[in-house]
Amino acid sequence: MLGTEIATDRVEPQKEKSKIMDLVPLSLMAFKVIVLVGGMLYSIKWHYDKDKSSQPVNVSRLILEFSLYAAAMVAVLASMYFIFHYLHLLPVGTDFI
Repeated sequence: MLGTEIATDRVEPQKEKSKIMDLVPLSLMAFKVIVLVGGMLYSIKWHYDKDKSSQPVNVSRLILEFSLYAAAMVAVLASMYFIFHYLHLLPVGTDFI
């Protein structure tokens, strides 16, 4: 029975990967909740401010806000890509680096 004891003492690399994979749905759900709550709060604030002010829209400020939002989205997507690349979770054909 010496051979079976040695086989059970080995740590399989697949189990380490499965531990990381167990955290992926939790992290994605947390990210989803954060994004949705942030979007809801921003939407409520925007509608409240829109009803409150009757002044014309400042186009340069609107462009600045949109560009900052777009830059933040690019940063979030890039960080997700690098995390998935680090964990080897990218689908075939999307490994650009």
